[in-house]
Amino acid sequence: MRDYKISEMILFPIGYMLLSVLLALVHTNFIGIWLGINVVLAVIPMLLITLVYKRLEKSEFKFDWKSIVLLIVFVLFFPNTFYVITDLIHIDQSQFYINELYQQTEYLRDIQDYVFLFHVLITVAIGVYAGVKSMLRFNSILEESKVDKGTRVTFLYVLVLLSSVGIYIGRFLRFFSWDILKPFDLLTEFYHSIDFFALLFFGLFSVIQLILYYGYRYFYEEEPF
Repeated sequence: MRDYKISEMILFPIGYMLLSVLLALVHTNFIGIWLGINVVLAVIPMLLITLVYKRLEKSEFKFDWKSIVLLIVFVLFFPNTFYVITDLIHIDQSQFYINELYQQTEYLRDIQDYVFLFHVLITVAIGVYAGVKSMLRFNSILEESKVDKGTRVTFLYVLVLLSSVGIYIGRFLRFFSWDILKPFDLLTEFYHSIDFFALLFFGLFSVIQLILYYGYRYFYEEEPF
């Protein structure tokens, strides 16, 4: 897989943040600024796992405490990648057509709504790409560390499940990755929010992440399974 430069992973989200501010002014929906922020947060895990990989590469993949800390922080921030999928819910803030009973559907010609649609879709694409690439790098670290295939798959599935839980916490409980510094509040609210919907949400987003990961590997990488 391509070895992205650290400078690229820093400059790109900054540039997208500036573009998001501009697009928010164009489509007059300031959720667009949050879309830019979400892309910044989505790129952070890819940056972190790349830093881990580069550190381990120098030490022939022998973990030290700094690499372990970086890996833990990566796991905490990883949900920010696929979290952007939930930003699709904002599309309904725009109106693209009028459909009334017994009348022909009228499609509206408002360019601002289509700019917003474009902004949301590009944000989702970037976040998903960052998530898949982060998973590929995570898997390559395990491979280079001589971890057997069964254990690698287990670690990957645990990462995906934790990510689904993190996405749920971020979207419905409105916590951020750094709120792990308030573990009592986070765990208390999370515990009281668990219901059948939450369990279905965990399962749904775990399946979505795995489909995107294995789908990418099937079309673009060797040995997808």
